Amino acid sequence: MPKQSDTSTRLTLHTPEGEGESHLELEGDIAFKDFHGLHPLLQSRLAALGYTLMSPVQQVVLNLPLQLDKIICSNTGSGKTLAFLLPILSELLSRARTTKSEQCVPEILVISPTRELAFEIGNISQYLTQPWTTTAVIYGGIPYSEQKKCLTPECSIVVGCPGRIIDLESQGLVDLSQVK
Repeated sequence: MPKQSDTSTRLTLHTPEGEGESHLELEGDIAFKDFHGLHPLLQSRLAALGYTLMSPVQQVVLNLPLQLDKIICSNTGSGKTLAFLLPILSELLSRARTTKSEQCVPEILVISPTRELAFEIGNISQYLTQPWTTTAVIYGGIPYSEQKKCLTPECSIVVGCPGRIIDLESQGLVDLSQVK
């Protein structure tokens, strides 16, 4: 295998249908501020958090079409959360909200396998998009009354665990019909 420079990263992409894999060589760094696919608000918020350069995972995922299903496998701390959130949030912030309702009718639904991950994703989403929209984080183990307060008509993003999401939808507290 050829020796790689410090600024080179090799990533393997697997196709969902098992059609094989492809390898990418990433050369150098890409700054978030230079990536024109991100909404300016997100670029500003990332800079405020101290995120200036994309990780290799983010470089690849942010350049893939939004409609493409993605499975991202990489180490903890490699930037997976931002890699999948940024394109979705950028798309949301770039268009006007179309649904007017008395209840929570989110356009984005993020399903998490654990409470801890749901909480982390929800916090990042809320910070990046406030005050333009709100994020509700819902999961079991806490009283319904606390989570019902988050499910407002202004909520465009719901992050949560499957059981509680299904439960609150069956109670009519969240309408998932507009999730894109």
